[in-house]
Amino acid sequence: MSEQLPDEADPIVPVPSKRATQLDTAGNAIIEMVRNAADHAKQDTARAMDRVHRISRELGAAEDRARTAEAEAARFRDRAARAEAEVAHFRDRATEAEAAASHLRDRAIIAEAEAAHFRDRATKAEAWLLRIRTQIDENWLLRLRNEIDENFFQKKELKEHQEQQATLSPYAPPHDVGTMGRTKAIEGPA
Repeated sequence: MSEQLPDEADPIVPVPSKRATQLDTAGNAIIEMVRNAADHAKQDTARAMDRVHRISRELGAAEDRARTAEAEAARFRDRAARAEAEVAHFRDRATEAEAAASHLRDRAIIAEAEAAHFRDRATKAEAWLLRIRTQIDENWLLRLRNEIDENFFQKKELKEHQEQQATLSPYAPPHDVGTMGRTKAIEGPA
């Protein structure tokens, strides 16, 4: 005893309205702009990170040179001390030993000056790394947020548009929103 049900009517598929299509087009354009902004931000970040890595390598090289210069300065100080001991031991070669010690002291001073110079450069490089990282952290996110706020979500106009849409009947035909300029942007080129 099976009952046959009458043929069910095909469900009504809503046809998207022109306004919905325009909104979809505008929404897709906004999404594409956000993607482009994100891609540009990624590229900026990649370039900044490349610079950070390059400066970091330079900092490492400067630190290595500073360590080498400090070791060389210690080596020259040791040699100067030995030369001074030889001066006391070999009085007859006092002139030669004093000249050698003076020369070694000069080289030690130069090496210490170079070490101080490389320490100063390393300090400056660290400060630059900190500044770059701070700028990346602060400016990139702030700039992206400001661009999105300025270009896509103009709050006052959006609020006026929403209030205007709330007062319209759902059966009213779409109309030009006037000074907001959104209808022309949605319709595209004429």
